[in-house]
Amino acid sequence: MSDSSDERERPMIGGSRGASKTRTLYPIFQAESDTVLGIAGAIATALDSQLLIGDVETGTDGAGYESSREVAETVLHARQNPSIAADVLGQTLTGPSPSEAVVTAAGTFQVNTIVMGDDASEGLESQLATQTGCDTVVVGGRAPPESIASILVPIAGGSHSGAAVDVASAVAEANDAWLELVHILETGDSGPDRDEATALLESGAARAPDDVEVDTRIIDGGSVTSEIVEESGYHDLTVIGAPQKGKLRRLIFGSKAAEIRGQAQNTVVMARKGADPELSLLSGSLD
Repeated sequence: MSDSSDERERPMIGGSRGASKTRTLYPIFQAESDTVLGIAGAIATALDSQLLIGDVETGTDGAGYESSREVAETVLHARQNPSIAADVLGQTLTGPSPSEAVVTAAGTFQVNTIVMGDDASEGLESQLATQTGCDTVVVGGRAPPESIASILVPIAGGSHSGAAVDVASAVAEANDAWLELVHILETGDSGPDRDEATALLESGAARAPDDVEVDTRIIDGGSVTSEIVEESGYHDLTVIGAPQKGKLRRLIFGSKAAEIRGQAQNTVVMARKGADPELSLLSGSLD
């Protein structure tokens, strides 16, 4: 039996479409992840936004019973999480394709930030960032941490470095964790010199809330990727700003870099500042 128009137009679980607050969207493409849910909840809490949990269904115009039930269960799960202080809502996201379902939801529900698991491909993340103008956050698919006590934040001075600090700070506040901001000086690197790197780290540390402990360090030597992989072994989570270099992007995406993914010793999160200044809530460059 097909879904009725009343079902297609029903309000969100736990709220109404008329709510005039900023929103963080967690679209579930395949299966719910406690790690992604926790990070999405931490970001929503820090941004004082509503957390909208959306189960993505393609090839249909309406939400089926099973999808609605799963959304309701995930909303209840989130509300029972003591680290998530945000208002939690739920909605089935429908459309011809996953990207169209999320893009439509982002516009309809005035979404500011989209937090995804690695069931979102590199192409899908890039497409959503381009088409929505929202901040995007991707949580890499490694073994979820039992707890988060420390977070590694490599700072390279790119246009999304401030977003990485914002996301890491949000997760740190939710878990009573501390941050280590690092800058890697590669041999022959044409990037920031030592003084500029120190200024970048100080700027990043200044962005963190007063109740979050922050350490800073400059690392001399090897490649950025190898140093991040090595340092990840000393922390529960790594948060990076959206990089342009393929090797760094593959810490998040793709089976082509199975060796790198296998070496990284914690969950890696990538943060991208949205292109639409009226929607974006995360910081940009720390320069």
